[in-house]
Amino acid sequence: MEDYKPPPSPFLSGVKISATCTSPEVDAILYRQPVGKLLYLTHTRPNISFVVGLIAWFMQNQHESHWKAAKRILHYVHGTVQFWIHYSAEASPLLVRFTDYD
Repeated sequence: MEDYKPPPSPFLSGVKISATCTSPEVDAILYRQPVGKLLYLTHTRPNISFVVGLIAWFMQNQHESHWKAAKRILHYVHGTVQFWIHYSAEASPLLVRFTDYD
């Protein structure tokens, strides 16, 4: 894992995932647990909100392609763990930093 490089983005550009998928289905618990954790994580990581919402659409009918997309997001989060938002009651409401992931 020392040479591990996280993906540069949480989702591949141009990849389409849909409900009418021909890949095999995956275990519901195996898919729902990490997606639920990613949904919780979007409060401090707004840059993954869209893609996590996208894979959350398939909570009832999950396939291997959806699982691969979820794993890519998990790898991205693991590699960019230093990026997050900290909410504090004592903090001033000033915008400290702005970033655009486009």
